[in-house]
Amino acid sequence: MTMRDACPECGSPQFKKNGHIHNGKQNHQCKKCGRQFVLDATNRVIDDEHRPLVERLLCEKISRHGICRAIGVSIRWLMDFLVARFEAVPDHLHVQSVTASRDVLIGRLEVEADELWSFVQKKTNYTDQYAAYTGVIPAAQHKAITKSAGKTNHSERFNNTLRQRVSRLVRSTLAFSKNVENHIGAIRYFICHDNLTRTALLV
Repeated sequence: MTMRDACPECGSPQFKKNGHIHNGKQNHQCKKCGRQFVLDATNRVIDDEHRPLVERLLCEKISRHGICRAIGVSIRWLMDFLVARFEAVPDHLHVQSVTASRDVLIGRLEVEADELWSFVQKKTNYTDQYAAYTGVIPAAQHKAITKSAGKTNHSERFNNTLRQRVSRLVRSTLAFSKNVENHIGAIRYFICHDNLTRTALLV
C-alpha cells in the first residue's frame, strides 16, 4: 500500500475530494494538473487469467467503469491497458481477401456506403448530412438513396453491429470518447477482433 500526500503526476500538495472509486475509496483530484488518485493506493497485480477477459469485455457494449466494477480494477489501470491494446492492433485488421473459384468480370463498379453517427467530446459533432461528403465524392458519382431501396443493407448491417457492440457509438451514450485517438482505437480494436473471430470460425 502506498500512502500519498501529493499528486503522483505533478507532485502538487493541493488536491480536493472528488467522489469515490469503484471499490468505495475516497477519490481525489489534483487542483494543478487534474490527475485523479486515492491517498492509500493498493497496487494490485492483474494476473494473466483476467487480462484475456478484459480484452473480450472491451469488445462488448459495457462501460469502462462497468468493467472496473466487474473485474475489480481501477479506471487508471484499465485506461492504460486499453490504450496499449489499441496501439497493438495491426494495420491489416485481420481482413481477409475475397477469393473466387473462377474469374469474375466486373462490368460496373459500385461502392456501398453509409454514415455512422458518432462524436468526440461534444455531442454536436455528428455525421448526418455531413457537408464534407460533397467535397470528397463527385456529384456525378454519388447518388443518395433511401433505406427502402435496399442498396446499403450490408453497410447498415455492419454499422448496426458496431452500435450494438461499441458503446461509444450508441446514440445518447454516456460512454463517449474524450479524445479522437481512443475513439478511433476502440472502433479499430473491435473490427480487428471481429475479423479475427470470423476467420477462426472459417478455419
